[in-house]
Amino acid sequence: STFFKAVLYHPDESQLLTTGTDRKITNWDAYDGSAIRIVDGSTSAEVNTLDIAGSGEFFVSGGGDKVVKLWHYDEGQTQAIGIGHSGAITKVVVSPDQR
Repeated sequence: STFFKAVLYHPDESQLLTTGTDRKITNWDAYDGSAIRIVDGSTSAEVNTLDIAGSGEFFVSGGGDKVVKLWHYDEGQTQAIGIGHSGAITKVVVSPDQR
């Protein structure tokens, strides 16, 4: 079981994105609640936070492993990884202009 840390609607409201103490990031169908995709958000620590770009094309995650990851939403693959933080990541936000 997991303690959910973040739950977000995709901008088109067709899916939900969740994460938590199980270190997984899951895409859910908003209509029937079925899991569409489950990816490993971290190999070593819980994932604390998520944010989705307004376009819905990508999302960002951060957690106890001190790593920020940029993900392609539809592919479920990391596009970039930010390392070097001194502590756990507790909040990430995608800029409105996506920069």
